[in-house]
Amino acid sequence: MTAKAHAPDSNNELLDYRLSLRLGPVHARQRLGIEQEAEARVFGQDHKSFHLENLTNAPGFIRFCLQSVGLYRRAQANSLKLAAVHNRFVLPDLPEAFDGFRILHLTDLHVDMDEANLQAVLQTIEPLEYDLCVLTGDYRKLTWGPIEAALSGMARLRNAIRGTLLPCSGTMTVSACCRRWKTWATAC
Repeated sequence: MTAKAHAPDSNNELLDYRLSLRLGPVHARQRLGIEQEAEARVFGQDHKSFHLENLTNAPGFIRFCLQSVGLYRRAQANSLKLAAVHNRFVLPDLPEAFDGFRILHLTDLHVDMDEANLQAVLQTIEPLEYDLCVLTGDYRKLTWGPIEAALSGMARLRNAIRGTLLPCSGTMTVSACCRRWKTWATAC
């Protein structure tokens, strides 16, 4: 008689399992433990570095400073002025199959920070033509706390991206987010 295999209770459990297959169970647990321990740390391990983004009141402090010098509305308007920059690279030894290959690179999206910014990104990428979309940098506002808003924003972004997606994690992206997004990437 064979025992029935354990079915994951949630997506997170399934993603943890997939991460353990990739890294091995010991390294996966270590990685998740390190992230959980460091995720809300304001001072680095050396106590010499300071991470303003880990302060819960940092957004309010930055807003206050910008308002105090009369730049808050200008900063908000500037954050919505997105532009696609086209760079052409000539690589002499590039295989012919990649001639004309187009990569859309999106970075530091912080999709849960401001709905207007996410809308600006979605509108900017909609008319673009590309063969691969690479996501880098930070996907969420904070390095700690709930990730549901970031996951929701990334799901909307994923729906807007046509074709192949390659997400790479940033410093403000916990493994839980990355595991979910890498699942989306492999489903492309």
